[in-house]
Amino acid sequence: MCRVGVPFAFLLILFSTRSYSAGTNHPPGADLFTNGPILRLKLTINEEGLDSLRRDHRKPVKASLQEGSKNYQNVAVHLKGAAGSFRGVDDQPALTLDFEKFDKNQKFHGLRKIHLNNSVQDPAYLDEAICGELFRASGVPAARATHAILQLNGHKLGLYVVKEGFTKDFLGQYFANTDGNFYDAGFVKEINDDIPKIFGKGPDNRSDLRALIKAAEEPDEAKRWKKLNDLLDVDRFISMSVLEVFTVHWDGYGFQRNNYKLYADPQSHKIVFFPHGMDQMFGRGGNDHLPLDPPGTGMISQALFSTKEGERRYYQRVKELFAQVFQAKDLLERVDRLAAPVRAAIASKPEMLRDYDAEIAALKDRLLTRQKVVARQVKKLP
Repeated sequence: MCRVGVPFAFLLILFSTRSYSAGTNHPPGADLFTNGPILRLKLTINEEGLDSLRRDHRKPVKASLQEGSKNYQNVAVHLKGAAGSFRGVDDQPALTLDFEKFDKNQKFHGLRKIHLNNSVQDPAYLDEAICGELFRASGVPAARATHAILQLNGHKLGLYVVKEGFTKDFLGQYFANTDGNFYDAGFVKEINDDIPKIFGKGPDNRSDLRALIKAAEEPDEAKRWKKLNDLLDVDRFISMSVLEVFTVHWDGYGFQRNNYKLYADPQSHKIVFFPHGMDQMFGRGGNDHLPLDPPGTGMISQALFSTKEGERRYYQRVKELFAQVFQAKDLLERVDRLAAPVRAAIASKPEMLRDYDAEIAALKDRLLTRQKVVARQVKKLP
């Protein structure tokens, strides 16, 4: 655990350098996520590919991507998104770009895969970036994010959020061994819902998840606590749960059993949870006066926080993370820094800039309100 009182900015630096454990201090894609000038991307999909995406939006098609003078050919593209964020290919689609699927030697700034999010549920385009930094500064794996202005077949689609894909590139920033099983729970599924293994050299029979499920179902509290600690990265899970509450991630694992990934770390032999889909945060779509109680919907949340020690550790972590990463001044300054490249990119369009500044002001208001609500509740903790 990190000591209380460590500045948020220092924690961001600490975890961005310490976390990459795969043998290099320069993780893939590091040059993308510097809060520098916005990317300008031109994507081209032929008519046959467009028709295919209209019929089956998850089936990858070949496309080309241009970034400045750099051209990427045979890029695998499919549409992404779920309820609320999904848009068809003829609208403002959210997209996944896989650079290796059709060309094993191709990467984008060192990354195998990126996501282009339309951010239709986040008009400030900052929730993913801000929350990702909060989770990472708390020791929880979370995708890095930046921005791009996208064209599709010459049509200007506007501003997008660029996220790194959940690949071995991502895992290598947090784990020394990236050969474990990686699971994507999909849309509103619990870990006992036969969620698919996406990749990994571990067992194909889900024995790693079944063991965790069995531990969560242990009726004896003391035995349950011990078994969960043997099979689950408890520290990271507690930190993730606290941050879900702080940021009002109402659509995350603890509240909706949604928007989470799992990694079975072969080195620690423990399951690690981490969040994604953070585009309706700090009270947008949820309750900005959400109490600090532990999330209680997810199976693992219920099993862990129904133990006295799990509850005690949760509230201890609430106090620590509030002091470390959830101070108003740091949060508001981060909004300004992350918004600066976007504002620069649209500075020549006064009406668009005015609308965007209004969204940034609204985000700051929600963030400040939530921070004050959390602060009041933290003061009441024993």
